Amino acid sequence: MEKIFSRLTIMKYGFTLAIFLCFGLGNNLNAQLNADLKLIPRTDSVQVGQPLHLKIQLTLPANGQCNAVQLFPDSIRVMVKAIDPQDSSAVSYEVLDYGQWDRAGDFNFLPRHLNWVPQKNASTQLFQNEIKIVIWEPGVFVFPAVKADITLSSGNYEVFSNEFPFAIGVPDQANITNVDSTGLAPIKSIEREGAKNYAWLIAGILTGAALLFGLIYLLANRKKKPVDIYIPPALAHETAFKALADLEKRKDWEKNLLKKYYDELTLIIRKYLEDRYEIKALESTTDEIFRDLTKINLSADLQTELKKLLPMTDMVKFAKADPSGESHVNWLNWAKNMVEQTKEEPNLEIENNKNS
Repeated sequence: MEKIFSRLTIMKYGFTLAIFLCFGLGNNLNAQLNADLKLIPRTDSVQVGQPLHLKIQLTLPANGQCNAVQLFPDSIRVMVKAIDPQDSSAVSYEVLDYGQWDRAGDFNFLPRHLNWVPQKNASTQLFQNEIKIVIWEPGVFVFPAVKADITLSSGNYEVFSNEFPFAIGVPDQANITNVDSTGLAPIKSIEREGAKNYAWLIAGILTGAALLFGLIYLLANRKKKPVDIYIPPALAHETAFKALADLEKRKDWEKNLLKKYYDELTLIIRKYLEDRYEIKALESTTDEIFRDLTKINLSADLQTELKKLLPMTDMVKFAKADPSGESHVNWLNWAKNMVEQTKEEPNLEIENNKNS
C-alpha cells in the first residue's frame, strides 16, 4: 500500500505540468478559428469514490453556433493502475451528473440537449457546463479531449479541447485504520441527478386527471356513505426480510456476480437502518453511519460486525477483492439475524384505534 501512495504522489507532479501543456496546445489550434474549447478540472487528483468535477467551456464569436458536443469517457486512458499495474484495459467509471445538459445516447449532445449556462458580450459568446464523473479504481489516467462541432461565418468546423491527466488515490492510512482494521476506503456518498425541466408539466397533467376522476367518483357515489379503511404501512423489518429472501433465492455469489451481490446486500442494510432508526444511511458515508449508530440502541456486537461488513463490501465493489465463498452466505445470514434482533414490533392498540 505504501508503494501505491508513493507512486501516485510522484505521478501527480508530472501530470500537473502535463495539464498546462495540454491547455496550451489546444488553445493554439482553436485560436486559428477564433474559437476556444477547454476542459477545466477543479483538481487534478481525488480519492476512489469521490466525484471529479470537469468544467466544459466553449468560446465562440458573437455570430457563431454550436451544433454538437461529444464526450469520450469510454476512451479514458490508463497511465498507471495502482491495484494491477499491468492491466491497461477499460477503466471502471460512472457519470454522476451531466450538469445543465439533458442526457443523450453515446455521449453525443445535440442542440436540443445542450442547455448551457451562457455569458455573452458584444464580440464573443461564452458557454459553460460542469459534469461530475467518478472512477472506481486507483491510479493515474487521462480524460480524452472533448469535441465540439461549430458553425462560423467561414463554414463548419470541429474543435477539440485539451486532454486532462488526473490521479485517483486511496484514503490516508490513518483514516483507513479508524474505519476498519482491514484498511478499506469509505463508501462514497450517493449523488442524485436533478429533475428534468418538464417534471412540473407532467405533475400538472396528472394532478388535473386525478381531480377529474375524483369529481366523477363523488358524483357517482354521493348517496353512499364513505368507509375509511386504514392500511398500515409495511414495517422496516418486513421490507428488509423480503429483500433478503429475494437476494438469497438468486444466489448471485454462485454465478460469480460478487459486485452485484454485495452492492445489493449493502443497499438492503442501509435502507433498513434508515427506515428503522430514521438516520440518513442511504446518502451517508460509512463514517457518518457509524457516528449515527452511537445515538441509537444498537448492541456493540452488531456495531462491530457492521463496521466489518460495510467497508469489506466497498472493497469488493471498487477494488475487486474476492472474499471466500463461505463468507457470502455467512454475511447474508448475519444480515437476517441483525434485522431479527432489532426489528420494531407493531403497536396493535394504535392500529385498532385507526381501524375502528
